[in-house]
Amino acid sequence: MGKWEKHAYEKRVDELLELVGLDPATFKHRYPSELSSGQQRHVDVVRALAAEPDIILMDEPFSALDPISREKN
Repeated sequence: MGKWEKHAYEKRVDELLELVGLDPATFKHRYPSELSSGQQRHVDVVRALAAEPDIILMDEPFSALDPISREKN
């Protein structure tokens, strides 16, 4: 992934947070210590998807996410 313009990466962050069910207006500027463990796991998924990889290998990828998130994806 090359260098992104600020508006482009902010838009991508918003898209990915919405994808995992986190409101960008609420969560975009929070530090990990300000999130619950479940929210931190959602952000882990966002971080894995941010670089737009061809594939992602995950060990038990949805085992730690809540049932609603699993059903949405």
